[in-house]
Amino acid sequence: MTFAHRLRKLDKAFYNWPALVIAGALFVLWQLGGDIGIISKSLGTPSEVGEVFWRLSSTGELFGHLAVRLYRTLLGFFNVVERKIAPWRVVAQET
Repeated sequence: MTFAHRLRKLDKAFYNWPALVIAGALFVLWQLGGDIGIISKSLGTPSEVGEVFWRLSSTGELFGHLAVRLYRTLLGFFNVVERKIAPWRVVAQET
């Protein structure tokens, strides 16, 4: 890989800098809003979310919670799919 190619690749990586600045500003505002009390305590601040994420992932509890969430999501998805497909199966069986 030539130096010019690496430079072009690096230049493309910086095209998204406005999005990164906006995301960073939103995190800072979220943190400040939570610290001041403007944002509800039930939402938590980014630092609190990070602390809980670190604690759950270091103890191994995070994967259990994610498995339960995935199970419930798939159960709900297939429940909706079943309700949408079931009337068509009845029509197909009658013919």
